[in-house]
Amino acid sequence: MATIMAVGAHPDDIEIGIGGTLARAVRQGHRVIGVDLTDGEETPYGNRNLRAAETAKATEALGLADRICLDLPNRLLMDTEDARLKLGSAMRTFRPDIVFTHHELDAHPDHVAAFQITRGAALISRIVKIDLPHEPWRPGPLYSFICSHLRHNYRPSFVLEISEEDLEAKLNAVRAYESQFVVARPEGWVEDYITTRARYFGSLGKAVYGEAVLTDEVIGLANVFDILGRGSGNTPRPLA
Repeated sequence: MATIMAVGAHPDDIEIGIGGTLARAVRQGHRVIGVDLTDGEETPYGNRNLRAAETAKATEALGLADRICLDLPNRLLMDTEDARLKLGSAMRTFRPDIVFTHHELDAHPDHVAAFQITRGAALISRIVKIDLPHEPWRPGPLYSFICSHLRHNYRPSFVLEISEEDLEAKLNAVRAYESQFVVARPEGWVEDYITTRARYFGSLGKAVYGEAVLTDEVIGLANVFDILGRGSGNTPRPLA
């Protein structure tokens, strides 16, 4: 089984971007770690204690094995030495085989910085001659999810199918952040937003629901037949 690490700038980012995939990975027996670079505060209807409680509820909804906050500055998140060292240390601690984080094309500077920090931390984690705890660890592939403030038509490198069960886990995790998505918001808007995106990206992958993933690297396949079985024809089908 693999260890998957999802890195978000703020609590609720990994839920929005890749929550269904994380829930599915947990169901399949993989170890999934969540990392929030900041605690997300201050916000109009939240506070640090409330946001921590909401994050704990969302973490339980997804079934994550562990979740940590690096307490970097919200709204002023930057790709600094301190940020890279903190996340690099976390990578050495949890030893991820796959890492998900934000895409670098985003209107929110914190999201852009999260991508840069994560990419830098992956290098820090594997350096031998550096004063960090634990043995060096070379994280696996770095992939980007879409949790963006930019109204942009992203073209996924690939789409990960998620089941209705996984989508419901994702929705429950997002709903946990009441201070962000329920208070002073139209009723049901976040459910519509999440479900519409899941249906759209699922349709691109010939599935009912899906989540978009982007990468700058070419993805190699061991066998030409690995591209089969992703659904022929145009009819979306439920995922087992």
